[in-house]
Amino acid sequence: MLRSSLVPLIYTQTLQLDASAVRDSAALTLMSVDIERISSGLRYFREIWASPIDIGLALWLLQQQLGVAAAALLSLIRIPPVFTIVCTLSGLLVAATMGARQRQWLEAIQNRVHATSSMLNSIKEIRLGGLQGHAAKKLQDLRSKEISESRPFKEVLAEFSNSAALNRYIYVPESLAEQMQLEHGEYVDIRRTSKPDIYCVRILKGARIFIPRAMKFSHTVAGLIPTGWDTRTYGIPEEIITQVDRVTIFTLVCTVEALISAGITDPYELYQYIHVSDVAICIGSGIGGISSLGKMFSGRFMDKDIQRNILQETFINTIGAWVNMLLLSASGPIRTPEFDLIAYLQNGLQVDEMEAVSITSFGFGQKGAQAICVHPKYLFATIRREAYEQYMDRRIARQKKVDAYFYQGINSNTLFKAKSVPPFSPLEEEQAFLNPAVRFPK
Repeated sequence: MLRSSLVPLIYTQTLQLDASAVRDSAALTLMSVDIERISSGLRYFREIWASPIDIGLALWLLQQQLGVAAAALLSLIRIPPVFTIVCTLSGLLVAATMGARQRQWLEAIQNRVHATSSMLNSIKEIRLGGLQGHAAKKLQDLRSKEISESRPFKEVLAEFSNSAALNRYIYVPESLAEQMQLEHGEYVDIRRTSKPDIYCVRILKGARIFIPRAMKFSHTVAGLIPTGWDTRTYGIPEEIITQVDRVTIFTLVCTVEALISAGITDPYELYQYIHVSDVAICIGSGIGGISSLGKMFSGRFMDKDIQRNILQETFINTIGAWVNMLLLSASGPIRTPEFDLIAYLQNGLQVDEMEAVSITSFGFGQKGAQAICVHPKYLFATIRREAYEQYMDRRIARQKKVDAYFYQGINSNTLFKAKSVPPFSPLEEEQAFLNPAVRFPK
């Protein structure tokens, strides 16, 4: 009755609003989500007045049977006032934090409903264009985002010992039934069904059950990725996105942007001037593929579908290996910084017409190495003004070309171009590895 009353009210109010001020998804969200929340909330509202009546009626019936002895139960059901106040205040504190989280969740629901409504209105065009897969993937991503917004917490498993046998059977495949029998033994009742590959299983008393529970957490953010940032915009293929860790994706994009900023649109241009063994990669990381680590441990424990070769994505040096394989194709060393040495600013040096600083390193080996740092402006001051102006003109022209190339690559999703062949032909392979003086012009 409550639902049937709320739907016409919201529908009538929506018709009275300006069409430009409201989206269809807002009305659909109100009719589906908000009505369900109001109905479920009021469903327990009657307990406020029903519970005292229920308890009073039960005590009266008990008094009819036991007489004065029923008064002894009052001492057992008394709830201390302090406990009641603590529970009430705890509920108020929890409720105070629910508003912001619920708004984020409802916005995610509204975005998904709006996208679904728009796709249904254009279903004919989507089918004619062969975009069913893309549309389904878009809706699935919105649904996943909606779920993540509804639970800003970590998921953990709590182990419980079943104190009573479950009343219902669950139907599972034969392989899963065998695994449950192997784990729980006499604490499960497994029976065949009319279907050859389906078994019914009942959990008995004494079986151990893992139940997911939510735990809120707070963390310090070391870096933020803009909302809507998508690696596909740069042209990274889908098979690479699903294969590598998210940190590796960031590194690949940063490497491409760094090369383009230096005016290098094709990394193989380097081998016109230096040998393939002279190009090294030095990329550091604190822990490696953190998302792959989470999938490898918690994902498999939760029986989620995890790629079989995910172990390699957790290594620290895997990031540099992907950069080399997909972009550089170099045969030089891949070094991971170990941070055995720390450099600190020791003192400043000032001579006539020049300022510099001295940097000293220290560490476990007490190397004591020193370096002198000079600002580039002093190096520019050593060249003639005409040469400096020519350099600045070339730099500005290069930057304009870099910006144009970058924008074109973003618009066409071709900024990232994975290498599929080495910089040399099969006939040049032996010479490339044995002759350090060989170069490979484009």
